[in-house]
Amino acid sequence: MKDNTQRLKTLLQQALRECPQDFALSEARFHLNAAMTKVEQVEKKRHRRHEAEQEQYRQQWVVGSTGMNVRETLGYIDTMIAEEQKKIQEIAERRKRQQGPEEEGGHEVSELLG
Repeated sequence: MKDNTQRLKTLLQQALRECPQDFALSEARFHLNAAMTKVEQVEKKRHRRHEAEQEQYRQQWVVGSTGMNVRETLGYIDTMIAEEQKKIQEIAERRKRQQGPEEEGGHEVSELLG
């Protein structure tokens, strides 16, 4: 979030303090006060925008009410996939061991089944 208004506010406050309480300068004081109000509005707007961005980020990266991060969820899914791939490999290896030396007829059937 930008924070470049502090110096401007300080200068406006200093100008308001130094401005004489003369009726002829009342319009100048009015404009200084209006500028100060506008700067404060800009700060509030920036703050609300920053909060909205933070909330959007939280909603984007948090899944449901569990509070589990999307990245954590994806990592968990990846580990589950890896475990299932291991199981598939183990089943394929057991199948190869059970078949033993393949015969020509058995070889054709295994090719057809995949």
